[in-house]
Amino acid sequence: MKQHILSLSFFFAFLGLVSFANAQTRTDVAELLSAVQDAEKEMVMLLPAVQKVREAAGYVPIIKSAQELAAKVKRAGSGMSKSQYEGFQRELGKIEANLDSQSQTQSQQTPHTCHGKCAADFPGWGGGKGWQRFICKLGCIKVGPVSGGNN
Repeated sequence: MKQHILSLSFFFAFLGLVSFANAQTRTDVAELLSAVQDAEKEMVMLLPAVQKVREAAGYVPIIKSAQELAAKVKRAGSGMSKSQYEGFQRELGKIEANLDSQSQTQSQQTPHTCHGKCAADFPGWGGGKGWQRFICKLGCIKVGPVSGGNN
């Protein structure tokens, strides 16, 4: 990312030199220099937004996996077998582990701390607790640290 910014800065500097050579008046040069400085400031302000988008993109496969699992559970319905139920719980456990792993690799530690609170509020897997914990953890990522759960 820094290389792209540096490349763009060099491009604008080169553009500035070319325009400087062709400039008719001092005001043209001043306008160009001002525009280059403004563009550089805009690029610097864009960096955090680009970083956030990249971080969010890491969660897309996890959320898609959870959506697919939810669809399987809905199709199985209330008549699902015990082995299907246990398989769904194992699959949810893997998805939750991926979510925890992704949160740990992010630059900020706040979601992981919040995840611990969710795990304490929704222990175990029975009665939908695994899904409630998963949803709580997604909330940690989306809005930052929260009290989580039923408190």
